[in-house]
Amino acid sequence: MVFAVGAAAGVERADLVAVGCPHYSYAEFDALAQRMNGRRVADGTAFWVFTSRTVYAWLESAGRLNSLSMAGVSVFTDGCPLQYPKGSWTFSAAVTDSAKFAHYCRSQTGFDAAFTDLEGCVEAAVSGTFRRRRLPWQTG
Repeated sequence: MVFAVGAAAGVERADLVAVGCPHYSYAEFDALAQRMNGRRVADGTAFWVFTSRTVYAWLESAGRLNSLSMAGVSVFTDGCPLQYPKGSWTFSAAVTDSAKFAHYCRSQTGFDAAFTDLEGCVEAAVSGTFRRRRLPWQTG
């Protein structure tokens, strides 16, 4: 289930999926790898995962990064998606499992973010679309 944050309900193109705000743990990477198993991020969609350099090193030494990379997932360390140079972004809609990212995305980038769980993020990344649902307290 994907909830709208600052936008009307409907189907939209997902051109950015950003997770790991706060940073993903090794266990969260396990869950991500299970959901991505044999699947690939859609063309025109970026799937960003943020983690600490320690977790990144564990993933690297365990040989876990290659399969994610081959699936189209980009892993970044010691940062936050909203710290990257937003002037060069061409994204129009983000999907995230981070309430923090969803909250600050609009004010810092000018576009809305949809908030969902990891499964919703993976589905958005793989399909390149997501369905916004009206928040339960919204009327009209």
